[in-house]
Amino acid sequence: MATIGTNYHTLADLAVTAGDKVLVEILNQKNSMTEDAPWIECNDGSGHKGKVRTGLPTPTWRVLYAGVDPTRGTFAQIRDACGNLEDYAECDKMEFDLAGENKETWRMWEDAAHIEGISQALASTIIYGNVTTSPEKFHGLAPRYNALTGAGTSDNVISGLGASTDNTSMWFIGWGPQSCTLIHPKGMKAGLQFEDRGQQTRQDTNALYEVMRSHYQLTAGLHLKDHRTVGRICNLALSTHRGTEATQMLLIKYMIQMSERVERPIGGRTIIYANRMICAALRLGILGKVANNLTFETVEGKRVMMFDDMEIHRCDALLQTEATIT
Repeated sequence: MATIGTNYHTLADLAVTAGDKVLVEILNQKNSMTEDAPWIECNDGSGHKGKVRTGLPTPTWRVLYAGVDPTRGTFAQIRDACGNLEDYAECDKMEFDLAGENKETWRMWEDAAHIEGISQALASTIIYGNVTTSPEKFHGLAPRYNALTGAGTSDNVISGLGASTDNTSMWFIGWGPQSCTLIHPKGMKAGLQFEDRGQQTRQDTNALYEVMRSHYQLTAGLHLKDHRTVGRICNLALSTHRGTEATQMLLIKYMIQMSERVERPIGGRTIIYANRMICAALRLGILGKVANNLTFETVEGKRVMMFDDMEIHRCDALLQTEATIT
């Protein structure tokens, strides 16, 4: 049985009340990224400042009776900001009362669709958020890993050679406080917050009726401290990667290349994310025994697809209509 050890706190660790734990469980069921990612509190209000290493110190080959000049690495200052997601859920007060003794549980599951929407919006923004085009969101991974050459992250971008309109990507994300983490504003709790607004009067034009209202809020951002710990296999055309042995082997080759490029995070773990079509192709690869480093293993009581020692998680937020990365 495989075991996973990390030194960071996830939402499940940060949940302090029974109600918080219920929200975390529902959110995790809808989006594994919230279960995988560490959360840290911002050090600059609603943003997080950090230094990114841009160069290593240069040591000296010392000879006898000669000194060594001290050196230092080079850094760049960055600041990642948070975005705020909110939603209101309402149910008819009469329907709520008809649920009887289980009405609070019934109401929570009625609200599940709203939690699902927040979960999908968070996962989508972790990948595709772009503050240049959508300043109300936070900056995600795709705009940081969007070129095969010329950019600081280009070494960690591999092309699947697709040039169609059904492209998708696989992501290797090294979660950890010193690599890639989700952030929450200073003084606020991490994760999804719930406020019971109780009974409210709902007005539709001139008609009035009573509802039970819930307010949900999630304020989050993404802080990338070490870009070497994240990698993207882009331009995977789903029309090509449908699951033949040849395309399964091609996926494995791309994954081997990326596994040698991404740095493993200190005190964290690297997880591979793919959409359901790519995951299906990989599962067929296990069935066909195309590679001995692609397996199913039991991790913390769950059957998990593994590549080498990295878990592969399905992420439905990954589009299959991505533009071709050049």
